[in-house]
Amino acid sequence: MLFNIDELQELIEKLANCVAEKTAERVLASLPTPAPQQQEETYFTTNEVCDRYGTTKQSLWRWRKAGYLPKIKLGGSNRYRKSDLDRILAGKGGAA
Repeated sequence: MLFNIDELQELIEKLANCVAEKTAERVLASLPTPAPQQQEETYFTTNEVCDRYGTTKQSLWRWRKAGYLPKIKLGGSNRYRKSDLDRILAGKGGAA
């Protein structure tokens, strides 16, 4: 099959466009998706959690041991994220 120069140039352009599109798709697919904007987190001390949520220190200890509630060390004291507490008390459980 023989091509004239115009047909060959058109075929090369189509091939180049196809390669460029596929390359762009792959590059975009490989880029990490931006993390959604997160609101500033609120942290509570053990006593604040007990007072605000009507729970006990023993419950907090059990939740930590079971892996439901991670503790955060801030300034040498244990703190708990409000989002983790809300998740547990909403019945969703599971480690963060």
